Amino acid sequence: MGEGHQGRAAQDDYRMLGLRGWVRALEITHSVDNGWHVHLHILMVVEQGMSDDAIEALTGGWFARWSAGLVKAGMPAHRGARRRRAAR
Repeated sequence: MGEGHQGRAAQDDYRMLGLRGWVRALEITHSVDNGWHVHLHILMVVEQGMSDDAIEALTGGWFARWSAGLVKAGMPAHRGARRRRAAR
């Protein structure tokens, strides 16, 4: 896993998921209406499917940990997640 993703909470998440691997892409966009936006696109390969509630709990925890540093630095953090499931 990438640097910064080895904390205890992250490791617990990976075990719970049965995480086989992941890819993350950082995208920074700008619009006249909304200014600068940082987006993360994350593709995870897991051993078994997850319910929508489990995905929501997991990604909510990730966002809380990730955004804490931004908020501490005086930057706003907003969550707008979209999920897609791969076909089996």
